[in-house]
Amino acid sequence: MALTLSLAAALLTTGAFVPQTLRTLRTRSTDDLAWAYLLLFGTGVGLWLAYGLVRRDPALIAANGLTFVMVAVIAGAKASQRRRR
Repeated sequence: MALTLSLAAALLTTGAFVPQTLRTLRTRSTDDLAWAYLLLFGTGVGLWLAYGLVRRDPALIAANGLTFVMVAVIAGAKASQRRRR
C-alpha cells in the first residue's frame, strides 16, 4: 500500500512538471520563471532526492531525480536566454 501511494505521488508530482519543461524547450522562453523559484524548487527537489537515496526509496529517487533534471534543463535554458540578450 505504501509503495503504491508513493509511486502515485511520484508520478503525479513529477508529471506536473513535464508540461512546463516541454513548453520551455518548445518556446525557448523562460521570462515568467523567477530565478528564486528555480533555486528554491531545485534545492527542495535535490534534498528529497538525497533523502530518497538515504532511505533507498525507488519512488523518491526516480521522481526527484527526473524532476531535478527537468529543473536543471529549464535553468540552463534561462541562463542561455539571458546570455543571448
